[in-house]
Amino acid sequence: MKIIQLVLAPLLFFLSACSILKGNKTILDLEIRFNESAPILYGHSIDIHVYAIYSNGKEREITHKNECSLSVVGGTYSRGTISIPNYPTSPLSDTLIVQASYAVNEKSWNKEIKIPFNYLNHLTVSFNGNAGVHGSKGKDKGTPLIVRNGNDGETGEDGASGENGHQLALYIWKENPTDCYQITVNDLITNTFYFYTFRDRGYGLNFILNGGSGGNGGNGGDGGTGKDGSITDKKSKDPGDGGNGGNGGNGGLGGNGGSAIIFLHPNAIELEKKMSITNNGGQGGQAGKGGDQGLAGEALSGQNTGQKGSVGQDGNVGMNGVAGDPYQLIIEEFEF
Repeated sequence: MKIIQLVLAPLLFFLSACSILKGNKTILDLEIRFNESAPILYGHSIDIHVYAIYSNGKEREITHKNECSLSVVGGTYSRGTISIPNYPTSPLSDTLIVQASYAVNEKSWNKEIKIPFNYLNHLTVSFNGNAGVHGSKGKDKGTPLIVRNGNDGETGEDGASGENGHQLALYIWKENPTDCYQITVNDLITNTFYFYTFRDRGYGLNFILNGGSGGNGGNGGDGGTGKDGSITDKKSKDPGDGGNGGNGGNGGLGGNGGSAIIFLHPNAIELEKKMSITNNGGQGGQAGKGGDQGLAGEALSGQNTGQKGSVGQDGNVGMNGVAGDPYQLIIEEFEF
């Protein structure tokens, strides 16, 4: 009798556990969760989590399950993260629509939520100039076939200049009687329009128009090694001198800061003190380093010793760009 009890006890426990797991497979609903305290506005990302809610009160995250799919209107989704665009070229709603679906065993569940922007950070948009391309390294040189001295390394390429920060025309107004502001940005360099919604939650508007940094100069190539000395019955040839290292390339110039003109409608005058334009000049590129000197060839007994080459000279650091002019603010009525 005790033997039967010992056999039945683990069996009953196993069946009980299976019963719990079976009940756990009955899905009642899906839930979509996110951190409501995280900044939700243009240019920011938020983590999103999808949970299956079971009939026994348990829940399981299914965000990364193959059977779970998620789509977003007003943003892009990838691997558990929603990214909100920072350069919308058409007016967008400041509310994300998130849709999740889960399909398993020929059954499917769906959930949709709306996530309004909470504007818990500054609206920051950059229109910086592009950085200059780095100069390529000069080619290293080796031992020549005919002459005895090592070849000189090639000069490094100069870095390209950084581009200037962009020039903007901004139009800002308020949609009465709501607390919603509209901002249209005209990038005069690319002739592209961008559209933003803003609500005052204690933060401001930041537009960054810095010049691009200059490209770094390429390093000079290394000099080649001279030929080794040789002695034959007819002639003795002294070792060749080492080749000189190539000079480093110069750093590119930093781009100049951009400029902005802001047309502020009188009904949005309260934003006058909450806007900033940053338009510093870009940094000049770093100088390329001179290439290493080539070594002399090996001398045989009784021969003169060859000379090492000279180390290449470093390039010059690029000059920084100039800061842009202070932005212009024009307060006037305009149609919108």
